[in-house]
Amino acid sequence: MFLLAAFMVNAHGPALTETGWHGEPLPEGLSRGMGEGDYIHQKDGSVLVYVPGGYFLRGTSKAQATGLKQQFGDHFSVEIPQRSIYLSPYYIDKFEVTNGQYAQFLKAVRGEGHGYCYPGEPGQKDHTPTYWQDSRLNSPDQPVVGVDWYDAYAYCRWAGKHLPTEAQWEKAARGVDGREFPWGNAWVAEYSNNVESGFGRRILTQKQWLDFLSRLTPDTLKVL
Repeated sequence: MFLLAAFMVNAHGPALTETGWHGEPLPEGLSRGMGEGDYIHQKDGSVLVYVPGGYFLRGTSKAQATGLKQQFGDHFSVEIPQRSIYLSPYYIDKFEVTNGQYAQFLKAVRGEGHGYCYPGEPGQKDHTPTYWQDSRLNSPDQPVVGVDWYDAYAYCRWAGKHLPTEAQWEKAARGVDGREFPWGNAWVAEYSNNVESGFGRRILTQKQWLDFLSRLTPDTLKVL
């Protein structure tokens, strides 16, 4: 299952005379939202936030990676070395893309052909999400699920945005000082939306999570 989560538009595109919450000239297609710091994208109605340009700490320090190795193996070794890099300002979606927004895209792509699609995508794709007819998951205000990278790419092209780079994702999520979580370095479960337990037991490490998944059957998946 996938979430089509965050998209961005370059902060240096064609500008209108209107200025944003931070005094920046707004790119074409954006306007100030009702909430302070929020921006509305005219094409799909999404709410975006502004990420200022500047340097930020990207990656994981060697000491952090060594500590994480006991729980997660060598997965974090690709994030070494931690370094300071510069990013230009950009806007990124505040919320996941909803089924209602994705439905607008489907209507457009079916009427206008495959002009928004990645050139190398499989020929049989029509961009219908896997769970599009599942009544548990297809409410207009729910995040769209059951989409893949090709779907996300085409949606972004249609909306006049593009998928964020890894660096843009990381800066938006961690801030500029290399913190482990958006709010700091200490884990606070109440601040996240995550799986904490499976059938009465807490899942604290990747190994426990993989062990739990390995024991799932089609019947238990229906329960989940």
